Amino acid sequence: MLVKNQKCYVCGANKVTKSKSMYVYCDYCGSWMGYDMQAAWQESMNVWTNNSDNAELKKQYNDLCIKLAEVKKDRNKEIFIDTQIQIHKLEFDIYPERFGPKGKQKAFREKYLQFYSEMYNETINEDYFIRLEKYSLIDSSKLKYTVENGRLKYDINDDFFKFFEENLNIIKEGFEDWDSFESVKNHPEGEVVLNKDFMFKNSVYLMLQIYNNNEVEALVKHFGLENSFVEIPDVTLTEISCKTCNTKLNVPENSDSVVCENCGCVNLVQTGMLRCLNCSASYNPVESKACPYCGSMPDIPKGAGEILESKYKEAANNNMQSVISNPNNEKTKGKKSFWSKLFGN
Repeated sequence: MLVKNQKCYVCGANKVTKSKSMYVYCDYCGSWMGYDMQAAWQESMNVWTNNSDNAELKKQYNDLCIKLAEVKKDRNKEIFIDTQIQIHKLEFDIYPERFGPKGKQKAFREKYLQFYSEMYNETINEDYFIRLEKYSLIDSSKLKYTVENGRLKYDINDDFFKFFEENLNIIKEGFEDWDSFESVKNHPEGEVVLNKDFMFKNSVYLMLQIYNNNEVEALVKHFGLENSFVEIPDVTLTEISCKTCNTKLNVPENSDSVVCENCGCVNLVQTGMLRCLNCSASYNPVESKACPYCGSMPDIPKGAGEILESKYKEAANNNMQSVISNPNNEKTKGKKSFWSKLFGN
């Protein structure tokens, strides 16, 4: 089997199954291994080229980004952190793939937001704001580009590579003291983030999302960020069901933990237990629906039918409120919507 030469930073195993999301998890220990950049780029493109999806959330997101730019000028740490946390909250809904399948779990989202809060409070100081200002000082006047479908398409030349390299150097500067921060220990992905090189590369990959496919390929090759491929023996896979949502999972021989790419829960293969995404304790989901150590309960993602039903109930409730507030409005009487016909109400 020919696979990317991508090894787990925790157990050293190769990735042997195809990832179904932009987050790549180890098939043997369930640890985070990085991003599928093609999937990451595709999500970013889909979000901002589809004007009908999450329009209100995207407006809020843009407004907060504009506010953040103004706050940076004033160097107000408290308001900056609050605005940044609000942006991260919206990211869970605008970019559902950005935090991987674990992002569907409330406990994981809350832990991530808590990490962000602790990290910003520990790391944001005068030097931090000075480093942010460096981005705006990078000379972009020599960049040549056209606009296609609302996105910039850059000419790939020496000026383009130089512009990216200057951004890259600022990111490197921000990671110089990464392994000395106490807040890093509370990152939701555990011991993986202690590897500074891994976290630096993933920060670079996130920055690459603003570019198109050809630009990303050129940058990755130019700066040596691509993955090589290696041949490994075929692996025996066993099918198990996720203990939370019952999704079928392909598990390689000798695997200890596997992340469900539907709901994000960590299934312990050998024991049939779950690992809590909040406190990391192992527990039997048959004996207790919630983690007996911290009380966190896994969320089961809703199917299409449940989503449609909830939308219908919301619409029906809004219609009823309209009837109550406008009893003489003939338009609100005697007509069944498509949803009411569909569900027979």
